[in-house]
Amino acid sequence: MITVAFFAAAQARAYNEPAMNLGLTDIADVVPSPGVYFKEYIQTYSSSYFNDRNGARYTGNPNVSYTLSLSQLTWLTEQKVLGGNLGFLAIQPRITLNGSGTLGAGGPDVTANQGVYGDLLVGAMIQWYDNKLLGKPFMQRAELDVTLPTGQYDPNDVLNPGANIYTFEPYYAFCWKFAPQFSTSWRFYYTYNTANTDAMTDSGIGKIQPGQAFHFNYEGDYEVYKNVRVMASGYYLKQLTDDKINGAATDGTKEEVLGYGPGIAYNSPGGMSFALKSQYETDVKNRPQGVGVLLRTTYKF
Repeated sequence: MITVAFFAAAQARAYNEPAMNLGLTDIADVVPSPGVYFKEYIQTYSSSYFNDRNGARYTGNPNVSYTLSLSQLTWLTEQKVLGGNLGFLAIQPRITLNGSGTLGAGGPDVTANQGVYGDLLVGAMIQWYDNKLLGKPFMQRAELDVTLPTGQYDPNDVLNPGANIYTFEPYYAFCWKFAPQFSTSWRFYYTYNTANTDAMTDSGIGKIQPGQAFHFNYEGDYEVYKNVRVMASGYYLKQLTDDKINGAATDGTKEEVLGYGPGIAYNSPGGMSFALKSQYETDVKNRPQGVGVLLRTTYKF
């Protein structure tokens, strides 16, 4: 899916990783110059089955779908730090969730919280946008993002807009224009989560801490017409450590997914840019497997 997985399934069968940037970013991931940028992401996602630790489907016809609206404000300043420009950003998601079925025979119902506000993300960055690699333009950014537990959350629901935890994600991103019509953008994350202390108190599971994870977005594009590019993009997530339930590591809870798909982007001379893409998931473990469609708009003030 093209998605930040904007739900938290608070149950002992994994599915506990919080919202992540899985495939949202693509062409020209590194902003080209100082200024204030506004981005809006509109995404739909649907999955008709959940996979277990071995990649096999759960019975019970579990389904999940959502529509996401995510607003991002980025300010890249003129202030120099370590030879790059200092910047800041904030992201606020809003989401409509739907779930049905059960996770396996006798498993929990896939219930969805009807709240709409996800967790607020804030970040600080240093960006270098005037470098060269093999004589070609090479822009790069180092950033630290912190996701705050501000979203709506109910421990009685499997699907929630908020995860009820703090998440710390340092990442490195670059965009390399290695030929007049070709470029590629990549973004590499490390994810650390705190514990959800309001998980499933009615079942004796009071605290769940999602495991540490590594994930990245990838993209390659080609300019077919002036300001119009086609792309192949995707993402990969690999959970590195098991979830901890009531303080103890629980085997078989690591999540994994690979996403891929085509897209098209248009950069307007007036400062607006648009991207439309779809992505499909494969090699999925301990997550739902589905398909997403994303529309992104960017405007520089």
